[in-house]
Amino acid sequence: MTDNRYKFHVGIDVSKSKLDVAMSHHASVTTFLNSPEGISELLKQLPAKKQTVIVLEATGGYESTVADFLRKKKF
Repeated sequence: MTDNRYKFHVGIDVSKSKLDVAMSHHASVTTFLNSPEGISELLKQLPAKKQTVIVLEATGGYESTVADFLRKKKF
């Protein structure tokens, strides 16, 4: 079953030092630092909030910073 509410799909693979991000509208995976500066750069590249679903890997707490940033920006 396909959920057509979302136009864009984003998957984030989390590690201690980096975020590997796959976006349905990009052909390749982009890497960002898992830091406030890196996450700010990621947020600039994300598509429209209401049209985007984000899947975030839970990795022993390393995901908490990016999850907080995304929550604050209402993703």
